[in-house]
Amino acid sequence: MGTVDHTSANNLKPSQGKPADRPSDRPSAGRIVAVQAVAYLALAALSLLPVVAGLPLQYAFDPGTLSPVIGAALLVVVFHWYWPFEGMPGLGWFSRLFSLALGLCSVGFGWRVLTVADRYVTYRSASVRWACLFGILMTVLVIVGFGRQMLRRDRSHLIVTLSRCIVSGVCSAAAGGWCFLPVLFLEGEAVRHGLAWEYGFACAVVLVLVLAVGGIGVLWRGDDDLVAPRRWIGLGLMPVMVAGMPVFLGTLAMMFPLNW
Repeated sequence: MGTVDHTSANNLKPSQGKPADRPSDRPSAGRIVAVQAVAYLALAALSLLPVVAGLPLQYAFDPGTLSPVIGAALLVVVFHWYWPFEGMPGLGWFSRLFSLALGLCSVGFGWRVLTVADRYVTYRSASVRWACLFGILMTVLVIVGFGRQMLRRDRSHLIVTLSRCIVSGVCSAAAGGWCFLPVLFLEGEAVRHGLAWEYGFACAVVLVLVLAVGGIGVLWRGDDDLVAPRRWIGLGLMPVMVAGMPVFLGTLAMMFPLNW
């Protein structure tokens, strides 16, 4: 994210200055980690809310509960409220709203397939449906993102702007994967079916990937453009949204041995 092409380097605004001129503006690693930790705890708490209320975990997918969906939707909304690319050339209101639409569409469809209103759709087929939607959203993102940049009259910062547009859209769409976190908890029943090793391995892989993405997200704070007040909050939420994909893949991997 932090790489700047020659065109971008030659068109930096004088008001931006150099990183050395604004050392206090750069967010600390502690702030980024704190944002991630709060988000992870909130997502886990919302997914376990039915259990805390004394209900079976399956009620997390009841249309009247919506607890995991609320967490994923709030993640997307807060990210775009503190959108880290605000004020950058080529990343105006259209890019912001388009990214928001991708995220809400992903979360909304995640809720739709998991409510299983007719009770004839298994969690596995629901997951496959959401994966298909994610692929469609990625195709739309590339086409619209590239087309939007080509329509700009001033194509300075083109490479950086296009990459940031794609990254923002991918993060937003991946947030829908958090809707499947209760499914991962539900799959803990695999231990009783003699699949303790498989379930433990799946959870370990998910945890490693989430931590790895979070570590990379901390490094993103070195981007010289991402130093505006409160912009680092959105920056910290980006790896949290991306982590929705490992959560989804972990649930999908366990569905086949469980034969849901």
